[in-house]
Amino acid sequence: MLLWLAYSGCHSVLAVSLMCVALFCNGAVTISTLTNHTDITPNFAGTTFGIDQTLTSILSFIVPVVVGVLIDGQQTLGNWRNAFWTCVAMYTLTTIFYLFFASISVQPWNSLRGTWDVTTTHQDSVEKFNDNEEETNTLQTSVG
Repeated sequence: MLLWLAYSGCHSVLAVSLMCVALFCNGAVTISTLTNHTDITPNFAGTTFGIDQTLTSILSFIVPVVVGVLIDGQQTLGNWRNAFWTCVAMYTLTTIFYLFFASISVQPWNSLRGTWDVTTTHQDSVEKFNDNEEETNTLQTSVG
């Protein structure tokens, strides 16, 4: 979409339409990275999300400076194409990085006890919790 936007020229309706479609697609893609924090580290999802959003916010300050350098006071279509091509390159590189290195497996450092069996399912955890609860109830009735 950004490439089409770069070559839309002075057609304002086309440019706005393409920008809307690009932002819609970006929202659909972004949701997967936002939920990934909960997948990989349920115990520290807030912390990892905070680190992620801090880095994203820092880039929000850097990008206008980069665009300003690329445009350099000359608002020509060629300079704006360079800015959009830079965006396309960044999206492509970060997407490739995410595809190769992202995981939905719970990370070993998620466990508060220092070990984590990534093959444990949610149902296994519920059963283990119920077993521990039954043991606690048995101990309380035998002591009382």
